Order: sequence, then structure tokens, then C-alpha cells
Amino acid sequence: MNDRKATEALMQRLIEHFWNAMAIADIGTVFAPDAVLHSGPNDHVGHAGIRAYAEPFMAAFPDLRHDIVFLLIDGGMAAMRYRGHGHMAHDYDGMKGQGQAMEYHGNAIFRLKDGLIAEVWSHSDLSLWSDRKPRV
Repeated sequence: MNDRKATEALMQRLIEHFWNAMAIADIGTVFAPDAVLHSGPNDHVGHAGIRAYAEPFMAAFPDLRHDIVFLLIDGGMAAMRYRGHGHMAHDYDGMKGQGQAMEYHGNAIFRLKDGLIAEVWSHSDLSLWSDRKPRV
């Protein structure tokens, strides 16, 4: 498998397996042990840090589904535009979960190393959604 196909497969695994199937136990198949996720004001370091970031989000949105809108790959870097949608069943980050529908978009830039994500810079409009009137 060439590098481009391997990176495409990694990004699909990130979205379909890690996020959509919520297979957090398989974090090591996507993220390097010392990976860094830059999202919002905090950095989330290593598998424990990324797990601490992802688990509450997954719990709040148990039917969460992500789709890749587009993917750009250049050597050891990738950039993705993604869309997330689901229903907020539990409280998250100061927002009250009342079953409201949620849809958001985001961008992520990935640095890859040895076939895994070593670093990711991610930003989404989820914070804008939290200021909107909940949709039911």
C-alpha cells in the first residue's frame, strides 16, 4: 500500500472506527502513544489525554456520526473538513443534554508518523452551536 492509500485508510479508521463506532479501546490503531491533540484552549497529550477528551463527548452524543467532507494529503500531513451530527443525550461542556439534534462542522490538520496520527490541530463550530437555540 502506498503512503497516500495508507493515510486515506488511517483517516477512514479515525472517522469510522474511532469516532463513529466509538472504539476508544482501539486508540493505539489511530494515534501514536505520544500524540498531541490541540483543540480549544487545551492540549490533550498521549492516549490518556485523547481518551479524556473523547470519552465525555462520545457519552454526551451516543448516536454521533462523523463524515469526511474532503481530505487533502501531502506526504506526512493531511487536512480534513468533517461534519458531525447526532443528538445530545447527556450534558457536555456546560450544555444541557435534552435530546436536541446537533450538527456541526470542523477542520483538522494532521501530522503523521509511522502510520499513526502524531499531532492534530482541530477546530469546529460546535462552540457556536452551543449558543444557538436547541433544535428538537
